[in-house]
Amino acid sequence: MDDYLAVYYISDLEKGVLDEEEAIRLLTSFWQLMIVKEQVTDDRVIIGGLGRKHPKEADELALIIMEVSRRVRDIVPQLTLRMFDSMDNRLYEKAMECIGEGTTYPMLYKDENIIPGVMKVFGISCEDALGWMPLGCGEFTIDHKIIASPNSVLNLANVLWGTINGGFDSTGTYRITPNDTTLTDYETFEDLWNTFCENVAFLTDISARNHSRGYEIIGEDMSLNLHNLLYDGCLDAGKGVISGGTVSAAAAMRYMV
Repeated sequence: MDDYLAVYYISDLEKGVLDEEEAIRLLTSFWQLMIVKEQVTDDRVIIGGLGRKHPKEADELALIIMEVSRRVRDIVPQLTLRMFDSMDNRLYEKAMECIGEGTTYPMLYKDENIIPGVMKVFGISCEDALGWMPLGCGEFTIDHKIIASPNSVLNLANVLWGTINGGFDSTGTYRITPNDTTLTDYETFEDLWNTFCENVAFLTDISARNHSRGYEIIGEDMSLNLHNLLYDGCLDAGKGVISGGTVSAAAAMRYMV
């Protein structure tokens, strides 16, 4: 948000159209509109980060955005600050001020830690990875390039229980892992660990395939035309955003499958 509104904000300041307090008032109204929607995990505002088009101007607006969340004091929107090594220190200091007062936000992420992982997991270039964003409950996606949200839950404690209990839950009723071995069957810890890792890989693969199939079903059921207009590549490819239309769709689908 700080980047795509930055030029307009600075221009309005210079022309006297508004001052900082008026900007805070307008953004506060926007925050309140998000609050009444009651979509806690899906109302996010992202500021900061490498790869912005107008970093200096965006930094000025990012300070205002953090002040809005400091005053509103709500769990929506989930304000997120993407930090990086050469970031203007004022942003970090403002974030600490907000968090120190109990505002909770902004959540802090470090680009240098996350971007290499995003490149590897999604199989995309550094340039594309600069557009990473958290969404939902904390999954990652790529702004206007990937809509798929790798999203699953695996209870590792249950996997361990199945690993030492013949593949069944504590009641012996439901199979939760594919192994038949129990704790007494493992001669070494390494044997136990290897079976546990095999179970994790097995269940993760099933989860990924189910998640991928879910997107296939959605793509068959609806075209999501508004989304198609907002994501790179869909119009050129003549395909929907979930049907392989985005420029990074191939990379995303490799991840999903």
